[in-house]
Amino acid sequence: MAPLVEVRAFLKVHPFGRAFFLVAVSAALCFGGLGAALRLTVGESVGVLFAYLAVASLGYLAMLYAFRERIELPLLWAMLLRRRTN
Repeated sequence: MAPLVEVRAFLKVHPFGRAFFLVAVSAALCFGGLGAALRLTVGESVGVLFAYLAVASLGYLAMLYAFRERIELPLLWAMLLRRRTN
């Protein structure tokens, strides 16, 4: 909780922006929902784990790419590049 309070107090930015719920639901669906569905239908094994990780990661990346403007990924990328060059 302390980092959230610090972000609000020092940066004057609300820690839960407009896109927070979109990103949270995407992660929950890709990693939580898919993982639970695979575990219940296929079972537990190392092969299933690796397949799950690959599919969930690609699905999450696809969701982030699809909503990149709404979650302001280009702005984040520009800020990261600017910090790297300074």
